[in-house]
Amino acid sequence: HGNNRLTLEEYFGLLGKSKICINFSESSLGKHQLKGRVYEALASKCLLLESENNQTKLLFKLNKEFVSFKDPNDMVQKIKYFLENQMLLKEIAEEGNKRFCNEFNYESYWKNVLDF
Repeated sequence: HGNNRLTLEEYFGLLGKSKICINFSESSLGKHQLKGRVYEALASKCLLLESENNQTKLLFKLNKEFVSFKDPNDMVQKIKYFLENQMLLKEIAEEGNKRFCNEFNYESYWKNVLDF
């Protein structure tokens, strides 16, 4: 919202304190995208709760490293479920973070970019 945006430092500070990060993968053209928020959430050890799409499932394991939702009601139900089941929330968040750290770190990223 214009001048009311968080600074990057504020955004990552807030994300680091969050238990769940919600991501809407659909673009303005109605197609789904693998957005940077996926990596931000996993790097911050949040549970990634994302709108259902095929892109994220290509890289991360559904219900093992992230969770998806079908519609707003499903999203709310899953938020409530995971807030009531903190151990499972933490387990999935940690698995997503572990995968991110092992396979999508800066070294791996630049190696893939430069080894074309």
